[in-house]
Amino acid sequence: MTTGSRQDSTELYRGAFIGGLGYFIKLGYPVLLIAVVRLYGAEAFGIFTLVQAALLFAMRFCLLGLDKGLLWWVARQNPENERHTLLSVLITSSALSLIVSLIIAVFGAPLLAHWSGDSEAVFSFKLMAISLVPMTLMELLIHAILGKRRMEAQVFIRDGVVPLTLVGSALLFYFFGLRNIGFALAFITSAITGFLASCWCFSRIFRDSSWKFDGCIPPPELLKFSLTMWLAELANSFLLRMDIYLVAAMTDPVLTGIYAAVMQLGITIRVVRRSFDPIITALFSRISVACDNKRLTASFSRATNLVIVTQMPIYSFLILFSPWLMGLFGPHFVQGSQAVFIICCFWIISGAIGLNGLILTGFGRSDLTLLNVVVAILTEGLLLFLLVPRYGLNGAALSVGLAYTVQHMFQLFQARMVTGVWNYSRNVFIVLLFSLIAVSIIPVIWFNLADIADIPRRIISFAGYSVFSGCGVYVLHRTGKFA
Repeated sequence: MTTGSRQDSTELYRGAFIGGLGYFIKLGYPVLLIAVVRLYGAEAFGIFTLVQAALLFAMRFCLLGLDKGLLWWVARQNPENERHTLLSVLITSSALSLIVSLIIAVFGAPLLAHWSGDSEAVFSFKLMAISLVPMTLMELLIHAILGKRRMEAQVFIRDGVVPLTLVGSALLFYFFGLRNIGFALAFITSAITGFLASCWCFSRIFRDSSWKFDGCIPPPELLKFSLTMWLAELANSFLLRMDIYLVAAMTDPVLTGIYAAVMQLGITIRVVRRSFDPIITALFSRISVACDNKRLTASFSRATNLVIVTQMPIYSFLILFSPWLMGLFGPHFVQGSQAVFIICCFWIISGAIGLNGLILTGFGRSDLTLLNVVVAILTEGLLLFLLVPRYGLNGAALSVGLAYTVQHMFQLFQARMVTGVWNYSRNVFIVLLFSLIAVSIIPVIWFNLADIADIPRRIISFAGYSVFSGCGVYVLHRTGKFA
């Protein structure tokens, strides 16, 4: 193993370890979310989800793609120059986010309140609009940190502190008698908390460099990459919530709330893969400077193997316990358990082939990234219109999964075109084959325990899978199949 590849391996495994710690921190989130949904109700949760989606889309607009630009830019800088251009990026995005938040508060809040049928909700929506500025600044600082291949801010702050603060403070505000504005207050509390925490983390990790004011406009090279990524991120933000918009348009708020719960469970698997995205993008950006295909294949295959073996236990747990988990939200949420199974199957496919898109980003091909998002939007939109009216929640889950699979197949062949080689080593197929065999243990145990009660049957099936999978992963690790 070369020095560069060894360094990539160290940073990747460190990122995986930190990501693993983050999952323990986030274990409290689904429990608190269930309590919040049961207290506020499915309709209130559905409306909050739509407003939150609108603000996340607005945040993507205000970022101008500079978050992804910093991830790509910082990875290429020497340690003493890592804050170079960062001040101009913060000035540009903070000014734009302030303007957009005022526009949303003045014009958007009344429209959202009218749509929800609750005229008293205007104040709540205005409060949520204020969150746009700290949300935008937090995202920039976290991506700058990720450019140094450090995942602490993403895992512990954005994916840990922020969502836990959101649901925790929502519960507090409810019991303090602030039910009508509880979600809004919780949202702004979580945004400010996340921003302050990211400032503290940034100051520690970037202590070897100093601020330098070099104008209010970022350099042309960074802008060129970022603006194309901006269009891709705007499109991707719309893609991430397009299913919610269309499900809401074609069904009712209650079913929208159930579908939001389905995606909250299903995204547990997807978050595993996406948690690796920034650090892998930074690795590929650094590798692209050296044009080292052997190093790229080694790092890409190692990352793919890590994603596969991390996703499979979560997938196995969700397919076994999704009816019970959905039932925790309320009796009528159980109808979404089959949709959880459908979307989880597709997120497993995403884990195996989705990292190819990061090769394109790391090598500076933001144009192909934009193209692929447009393909996914067109595919998902068509499928949603065809399948949701006929199959409801299952049709929505199937539409989303198929759209992302089409996108990832495009990325697979584009990565081959950009790098000139297929970036999978033989060990990826060995790990994937083992994972599929391990999952097949579940139906074998399940059908052989037909005479026992439902919950013990599920627990024993998952325990059998866990023992087999754990032993297999240990053997793969000892024989070097992850490398």
